[in-house]
Amino acid sequence: MRGSSILAVFFAALLATSVHADEMSLLSGFYRTQDDTPGFKQRTLQLGGRYGFAPAKDKHFWFFDAGVSSTSYSGDGAPDGASGLRIGLGQKYFFHNLGEFVHTFLAWSAGYRNESSADRTTKTKASGLYYAGNGGFRFDFSKSIFMDVEAEFFNSSLMSSVKTTTTATGATAETKTTQLQADTFSGVDSLRFGVGLIF
Repeated sequence: MRGSSILAVFFAALLATSVHADEMSLLSGFYRTQDDTPGFKQRTLQLGGRYGFAPAKDKHFWFFDAGVSSTSYSGDGAPDGASGLRIGLGQKYFFHNLGEFVHTFLAWSAGYRNESSADRTTKTKASGLYYAGNGGFRFDFSKSIFMDVEAEFFNSSLMSSVKTTTTATGATAETKTTQLQADTFSGVDSLRFGVGLIF
C-alpha cells in the first residue's frame, strides 16, 4: 500500500536524523474508524513527528515538522485507499513559565502538504503550500522527557489546488485557492499531544 511505504520512509528518516536533533517528539498520532454511512467504513491512521534544531532551553528555536496519513475504505463500491503527506518548517517561542515544570509557548510553521480522500462517488486530491499557527503548554517530566499539549489556531492554504474526480464518469475539475486570512477551525483535530526527548 502506498500509505505504508510513506510510513516506512518517515520512520527511516526519524531514525536517521534523531542523532543530530536536539529535540525529537512524536506528535498527533491517532487511529480513527468512521462508519457514518451504512455499508461504508473508513479507517485512518495518522502520525506526525517534530525535530528541534536548537536546545529546548532556549527561548525560541527552529523545528522541522512532518506527518503522514493512510486511509482505507471498505464496503460496497468502496474506493481505493488514500494517503497524505505534510512537510514543514517553523519556530517555537517560549514566553512564560507557570512554575518550574510547566511552560507556555507560541509557534508558527509553513510548508507543503499533499492529501487525498474519497467516497463512493468522488475522489479529491489537494496539494500546495500552507501556513499555520498554534500555542500551548509544555510539561517537563524530567530533564530529557517532556509532553506538549497544543491547540492549532489556524491552518490556511497558500497557492494550493484541489482536484476532484467523479468516479462514474472520470470527469475532473480543478480549483486553485489562496487564503491570505487565517482559516480557523475547532474540534478534536485542532488539539494535538506530543511526547518527546531532549538530547
